[in-house]
Amino acid sequence: MALNHIKPILAVLLLLLISFTASADIIDCDNCIDCSEKIQNASIGDTVRLIENITDCDCTCINFNDSDSIIFDGMGHTIHGTRERSSNGVYLPAYSNMNTIKNLSITDFHNGIFLFTASYNTIENITAYHNRDTGITILYGKNTVRDCSLHENTYSDFYFRPHYTQDYESEVVNVTGSGGRDIGLYHADADIRDKEFAALYLCDADNATVSNVSIIGSSAYNNNGMRVYKTDNAVITGVTSSDNHYGISIEDSSNSTLINSTFEDNQHYNIYMSYGSDNTLQNVVTKGSRQAGIYLYHSTNAVMSKILADQNPFGIKLDNSPDNVINDSMIINNHIVGISAAGTGSIGNLIYNNYFANAANAWDGGGNIWNITETTGQNIIDGSRIGGNYWSDYNGTDEDGDGFGEAPYNLSIGIDYLPLVYRGICGDVDQNGYVSANDVVEAYRNAVDPNYPIGSEWAADVDGNGYISANDVVEIYRNAVDPNHVLNCKA
Repeated sequence: MALNHIKPILAVLLLLLISFTASADIIDCDNCIDCSEKIQNASIGDTVRLIENITDCDCTCINFNDSDSIIFDGMGHTIHGTRERSSNGVYLPAYSNMNTIKNLSITDFHNGIFLFTASYNTIENITAYHNRDTGITILYGKNTVRDCSLHENTYSDFYFRPHYTQDYESEVVNVTGSGGRDIGLYHADADIRDKEFAALYLCDADNATVSNVSIIGSSAYNNNGMRVYKTDNAVITGVTSSDNHYGISIEDSSNSTLINSTFEDNQHYNIYMSYGSDNTLQNVVTKGSRQAGIYLYHSTNAVMSKILADQNPFGIKLDNSPDNVINDSMIINNHIVGISAAGTGSIGNLIYNNYFANAANAWDGGGNIWNITETTGQNIIDGSRIGGNYWSDYNGTDEDGDGFGEAPYNLSIGIDYLPLVYRGICGDVDQNGYVSANDVVEAYRNAVDPNYPIGSEWAADVDGNGYISANDVVEIYRNAVDPNHVLNCKA
């Protein structure tokens, strides 16, 4: 419901609440159907109380069904489900507003409490545990959750997704998750340092600072993680979010920085970024995700450098994400592909000076750039020139010793025109890793017959004069018998 529609309704509800508070009733109930019917038929301000435990409910138990301004008091009792899919312990569908749910334990449902486009509700003194999906889910709405214990729920102890502007003002106060660690929800200018959380949310938290923070969910279920919504100019550093359901999700956020952080062995994505621009990832480890190390969806102008993407199905996946930069990174041991830029709209990405060694190194849908113009500087394999990438399956050679393969590296569509090659050892003509008598022989045979093929012409031209001659043969011999003898292959 749009905000301009909510305000008149709330004004009417407030007037009605004031009018009926003096005559509010207390109504007792003892089972799912009884409680749901009494809530739905109650008047504004009434309290419906649960007077005994409810067990083995195989569907949604308490359904508010658009009821407003009702108090449901569990009186310390428990409602227990059978973990059926789509079942909810307490359900507030669209337009169930200004209610209170309190003093209740909820276990073994799909979701303990589920709010869908319901606003201005208060959830307090709730224990929700061992639910199949979440302890409390709030999809769209401004609500308050306080003084609750949510733990050992399979995917998320607390799951919140805002939509309208007012949703970002939701509050989570004194709420703990698995392991007794806090579930935090912070807004603009938050400064969060040196803490452990079961789950952490930044919502409309422009200019927030997060430093030296660990997200630790349930050891049994690998649940929870960190989520960032509609947050610009945040600086997130020194975060560890591993062995959770997801590592970190950054959505609808721009100009933020994630640095010096580690995300390992999460069940979903390690790092997910969507509908943002101009974000920076630097010195980040993303390892062992069940889906992708880094997944960009409708994200533009991100800069990702010094990334270790290791042992994921997809190291980095670009989906409808153009004009990003990926450089200076190790993308290795990924089971499906190191980097996928094959998705629709993933064009104009600049990918250079990375080390690729994966089952398949890269997929390109076309329109991406895999090298920069040759420039001086230390590259990813410790060479002295920067251009393209190092590819573990590149079969070309570096005949002139400039650190680049003579032949381009062909992807499915794209081309790396300056693939990096280990330059090797000056004098090691046969490229076996050391200088020996065989290198002397190989250099001699090429000196007398320039058509004779050798492993590396650069390594044979040890005096650096541009051709192989008897002098090169002599110099290689001198180095073979005395490794301290200096050779001078042209840089």
